[in-house]
Amino acid sequence: MLLLVLLSLPAAGAEFVAAFSDPSGSFLIDASGAIHAVQPNGSIAKTVVLSQSPGKPLRWARPVRTFARLGPSWFAADGTERLVQFGADGMYSGEVKVPFRIAALTVAGNRLWALNMLAMRSDEQLWFSADGRKFNAYDAPSKQQFDSPLDNLVLLEGNRAGDLFYGSMIGPPLLKRVRPPAKPVAFPLAYSRTKQRTAYENAEGMVDEIAPYSQPARHLMAIEDGSVAVLRNREDILNAAKKLETWIGRRVDRYDASGRHVATGLFPETARFVVAVTKTEAVGISRSGGAISAKWGKPVPGAVWTP
Repeated sequence: MLLLVLLSLPAAGAEFVAAFSDPSGSFLIDASGAIHAVQPNGSIAKTVVLSQSPGKPLRWARPVRTFARLGPSWFAADGTERLVQFGADGMYSGEVKVPFRIAALTVAGNRLWALNMLAMRSDEQLWFSADGRKFNAYDAPSKQQFDSPLDNLVLLEGNRAGDLFYGSMIGPPLLKRVRPPAKPVAFPLAYSRTKQRTAYENAEGMVDEIAPYSQPARHLMAIEDGSVAVLRNREDILNAAKKLETWIGRRVDRYDASGRHVATGLFPETARFVVAVTKTEAVGISRSGGAISAKWGKPVPGAVWTP
């Protein structure tokens, strides 16, 4: 794992849309398909541009929204059924049309996992592939019908051991771990919110405003020892003046391989992604694209506040 010395400057002009981590390090991608590596000194440098040919970046129908690396190959998608494969150098090596629109990609073990953007049932939601060309639907233990498109807003993250972590961005504060063919194991997440927002865990139909809803997690980072870091999303916090205020992407928690909450860190500002975890700190990427640090401390449990 990278030991990052805190940084400072974001890659010029970059607005990162997704992050991906594997044993070699952490990477960020912008909407044009340029991949940036988080360097050991904490700086962020463009390393690969996904291209049709040398000097000719690939033209996307829509902005790139997700990417991952399986073996030496990069894979990227723009929210359509098109999954594009590139070599280690970023050169185009082929593409396939999958039977669903791709919302997110990750790698767990030797499998590429994808989230179906338009899934309306739990058994339509997750797909996996050993080669990035032929995909199979994950046989979810329950065949649950979704009440709202918000039920399909899911975070995905995998590790080299083959664990896939996934959790709802809107819903109850839970994280699930899957390693097929075993059944998913769920564990609770630390998350603070008002009593009113505890009543807004399950959406129904189309929703115009998500602010009132329970939004426990913003980003996940799977760690090679089986633990996972979870960036909390929209929290209600009781400040020193005993007044409620909203924190977004400020707290990050570490859970060990058994799901036990072992540490909490606090970022100085909103973090969008977590890109490195060491024994002493988590490193995140701010909204402006720079790296920020959260020192690990004692685990801070969630709370429910009554205004």
